[in-house]
Amino acid sequence: MAQQFSQSPTASVGGDLGWLSPTELPRDIAAAVEGMQPGQLSAPIRGTAGFYLLYLADRRIFGAPTAEDTLVTLSRVGFPFPPNGTDADKQRVVAMAQQVSETVKSCGELTKVGQERAPQSSGEVRDIKLGTLPRELQERIAPLQIAEASKPILAQGGVAVVMVCERKAPPSQIPTKEQLGNNMARARLETLARRYLRDLRRSAFVDMRV
Repeated sequence: MAQQFSQSPTASVGGDLGWLSPTELPRDIAAAVEGMQPGQLSAPIRGTAGFYLLYLADRRIFGAPTAEDTLVTLSRVGFPFPPNGTDADKQRVVAMAQQVSETVKSCGELTKVGQERAPQSSGEVRDIKLGTLPRELQERIAPLQIAEASKPILAQGGVAVVMVCERKAPPSQIPTKEQLGNNMARARLETLARRYLRDLRRSAFVDMRV
């Protein structure tokens, strides 16, 4: 709708403004956004240049970790399609992956299956950031519980089954009260040190003799 009707410069990208802080928005727009929840569409808002419709896609605290920052350890088994295989051959590979998806109950079992059936295309990846994975794979992995196998995922040249072995919450990027205190103390010491060196240079007497 934005691409078709909007007169905003962002019309070509569907009206997407990206991440913004409320201070970057006009006051009337910021006030409307403040009362909205993610996934909510606003009523028409009258601004200085016309009327606006806003959709709040998401909200986050600046500096706080997001779901994409989550670290996951994955176990993966890949079942390659046979070279020059027919559709029936590929269906048998998919059925094999489906059977594994429905029967394995732990990362140890999935690892064992990978070692026995497809050692060249299987293995474990530790502490990878969820946001660095391809979008389709992120969407498959994000809702999985620990030790829950995914449905067969079409991959290049075959089918894969993935299991989350471990999930770690990302460390907060917001400094703690203690860290802030240490940073302030360090800054004061550095200021005092620079001042002391400046005073030394001013009062120093250099006696140069040949």
